[in-house]
Amino acid sequence: MTDSPDETPSVTMSLPEAARLLGVSESLARQLARRRQLPGAFKLSARVLVHRQVFLEELERLGRGHPLEEDDPDRVLARAMSDARARLAALPRGAPNRHESVGRGA
Repeated sequence: MTDSPDETPSVTMSLPEAARLLGVSESLARQLARRRQLPGAFKLSARVLVHRQVFLEELERLGRGHPLEEDDPDRVLARAMSDARARLAALPRGAPNRHESVGRGA
């Protein structure tokens, strides 16, 4: 989710968010991810995340009747990390980092 309309969405989405977009239960989405049938899903530590762009592109392909293309979680994770690095590099120098204050007194 974003804080403002002009802020770009994150590279990844949560499994519950992907399940809502698909109109399926979270448990079904988790089963699909385990079977590598949820486009863009990859495991990061104990958490299952979904690469937003891969997910949306693959859903579009499925909607046109094409088979799934990218199902290797290592490739999806590498793509998500690459996208995140590119976004960080594109930030202007000195831009406030909203995560810097986490854990510090206000």
